[in-house]
Parts: sequence; structure tokens; C-alpha cells
Amino acid sequence: MKDLDSFGEFWLPGNHESRIPGRLQFNPKEGIELQLIGRLESASDTTGAETRLFGLIDKAEVTLNRGYSKGSSFSSPGIPQQSIYFNEMFLGWHLEDSTLAFQSVSLKLTQLAYWIGYSGITANRRASTPTTPSGYEISYTQPKRISSDFSRGCVSLEHEWAYDVDYLKRALVTQDAVFRIDYSKLTEFDEIQKDIARLSDLVMLCIDRHAAIENVSLGRPDLIAHSIAGTPMGYEQVIEYRAPRLKPATIDHHKRLHDFDMLLTFSELGGINAVAKWLDASPKFQRSLSSLMSVRNTDRIYVENRFLNVTYAAEAFHRLTEGGSYIEPDEYDAVVQAYAEITPVKHRDWFTDKLSYGNEPPLSKRMRRLATRSRPATRNLIGDAGRWAQTISQTRNELTHLASDSRTFKNGDLYYLSESVYSVLRVCMLLESGVPESALAAKSNSNALTWHKERILQSINNIRAGL
Repeated sequence: MKDLDSFGEFWLPGNHESRIPGRLQFNPKEGIELQLIGRLESASDTTGAETRLFGLIDKAEVTLNRGYSKGSSFSSPGIPQQSIYFNEMFLGWHLEDSTLAFQSVSLKLTQLAYWIGYSGITANRRASTPTTPSGYEISYTQPKRISSDFSRGCVSLEHEWAYDVDYLKRALVTQDAVFRIDYSKLTEFDEIQKDIARLSDLVMLCIDRHAAIENVSLGRPDLIAHSIAGTPMGYEQVIEYRAPRLKPATIDHHKRLHDFDMLLTFSELGGINAVAKWLDASPKFQRSLSSLMSVRNTDRIYVENRFLNVTYAAEAFHRLTEGGSYIEPDEYDAVVQAYAEITPVKHRDWFTDKLSYGNEPPLSKRMRRLATRSRPATRNLIGDAGRWAQTISQTRNELTHLASDSRTFKNGDLYYLSESVYSVLRVCMLLESGVPESALAAKSNSNALTWHKERILQSINNIRAGL
């Protein structure tokens, strides 16, 4: 997302006549800050309260949403000033609705073009001959848009392109791969944000690199673009969404990525049809997915938190997709009832509360099930599944049930143990969304799955020795 630094006029919704000047600044890492010269009417008590503002900057309409005032300052003699920090902005329209909703979204991600793996750009160098000088030919043919339906609409992959020609010095052709979702009805922006995250997460699971969001554009049929004179243009107004990111794009996120670096390329995943299946399947395990990808969406995280996040994600995924109980529910209820009858009345509530989740499978069993499910792809990575699962379970217990004699672990060991859980769980998530087992089994010896194999096995040995 591009930086922004612009002066303009701003006002509260429904108070168009009371505009005051201000400076709007945006940086993907630092966030959105509006510095007002003066005070907004009816805004004297906005400190700590959520705020929406409208503005006009560089002839563009802007809606600032979910803002929190840090207070105002006033020096005598002088002009009052106010600073408000916002969580999000929408460039291109003043959005009046209390609940934001749109019907389409377009998304650009770093690394998306390399994951897709095809292009409309062709280039050919022509060697000189006795009769013709050397040359270089560049041409561009826009690739066809491909799409697939899912339960809430249609997801597409298309390419946008541009050119810049200086006939005396250079000719430049650029293209961007873009995901687009067209919903079957107006969809609340909170749900659209989840789909944006799901697409970004899918790309990251496949390429094993961070896929930073570069651009988000929204649209809806009733918001029609107008000329400067106010004349309707006959097409939807593009509304650009900007918000701070935990891990904004850097130069590293634009480096060329090769097929051998990835777990699955776009075509190996199954193309746009597989993306549509993912959008339908992933909501089932959304909380697990969010916890798993938290370790990929931030630059810094303590290794203990990394391990606990991915382990929670694994346990939650198994519970959400397979459920299960240690013994048959009817048999368990009978056992609890029998013990409750011989428990003193004053302790019965405590007893039954303690056993309300007692029939769930232990973490070690859940991890063995996930290891078995992912085994065609991860058999060379984690070694003995039972030994690996037991190590994960014991380590988690040591970290969550702290006592004076609790063990400590080396950061490197926890890091690589976390990576092993991540690798197993991402394979399970892709399988759950319909990716063929054969596609993942074919990658069992790939660098994407085995580059840290020796470190993982050594970490398991180190931790077990300490336990």
C-alpha cells in the first residue's frame, strides 16, 4: 500500500457545512493520522470514542473510519489543534451507511505473479546479421481472465497492465496479477476482510513466504463514478482501501520466487477452482487458520508464543474438522454419573465442571491424527509420528502449566519444533480444502518440506533428553 501525505478539508457525517482544514498521513507501518487545525463541531467529547469522518483531499473523497482521538491542544494566543488516529480509510467515496458493505473486491499481493507462474509479456533478442542490426522485441498480450464459482459468488484471476514509453530512451511494460471476488449480494466489509485474509493465507501456505497486501479495491453497483463536473461516467467508482499492516511489504517481499522454492505452485494446487474450494472450506477452521498464520504475519514473536500459537491452531483444527472423544459419549456420561453419585453434594458441581471436557482426546492423540493425515507429504520431515506427537504434547504442557520446577527450552529447539507443527498443519488444511493428496505427496522430498528436517529431528532429541 502506498504512503499518503495530503492536506484537505474534513467534517463529521451530516455536518458538511462545518469543514476544517487538516493534514492526512498514511504509512502501512505507522498507520493513519489526521492532524486538524481547529476543532470539529460536536467532537469535543470524542476522546476515546470511535469516530467516522469525511474529507476531500487532492480532489478525491475520503472516508476515515474507526478513529480515536488522542485529545486536543490549545495555546493562548493560538489555534486549537486536534489529532485523530484511524484504523482504516476508503479513498474515492463518502460512505454514509452505518454498516459498510460492498459487492466486489480486487486484491494485489506481493509474490502473487510468481505463484501464478504465467505472463503476457514476451521478449526476444535478435542477433545482428550482415544485413540487419541487432534488436530486442517486446510484446504484451493480456492473459485471459479465469474464474470459478463458490457458495457466495465468483472468484477470478486477472492481469492488469500498463506501459510507459519514452521513444528516445526506454519502453516499459508492467503487469500485475489480481484476485477479484464478485459477491452474489452486498456483503459486509468485515466478511470481505476475512476473504482477503483467506486468499493471502492460501498464497503464503503454498509459497512459504510472506505475501504482503499491496492494494485492495472495492466496488458496488450503486456507487457510480462521476467526472469533475459531476456527470455520471457509467461505471462503478473504484474505492481504494488502506489500513496499517503488522507486516507491510518490503523489498524482500518483491524478490523473484522460483517454483522449487514453493510447496505448491498455482497449477499444482489446482488453479482457480482450488482457490474457490478454499474460500468455501477455510471458514470452517478460520480461528485455527488465523492462529497458525499469526507466526507468518509479524516480524517478531517470542518463540514460546510461536510454539503455543501453532499448537493451539493444530488442536483447534483437529477439534473443528474431526471432533472425536476418548471413549463413547454415552459410556462417558454413565461413568461421570456413577462417580457423581458417590461425590459429596457440596463438591458435585465442582466435580462435574472439571469433567465436562474430560472426554476430549489428549493433545498427543490429536497430533498423531494430524501426523497420520499429512503423512504422505510429511513422513520424511518429522520421523516417528508417535514420538513427535508426544514431544509436542509434553512441551506444550510444560509451557502452559508453569511451576517452580518447570523446564525451560532452548529458543532454537522451540522454533524448529514450531516449524514442524506448522508444516504438518498446513498440509492438513490444504487437504481439508480439497487439494489432492497426490499433489502434496509428490512434494515429500522437496526443499520446501525438508530444508529444516535435520534441525527438527535434533530439536526433538534435545527436548526429549531434557524431559
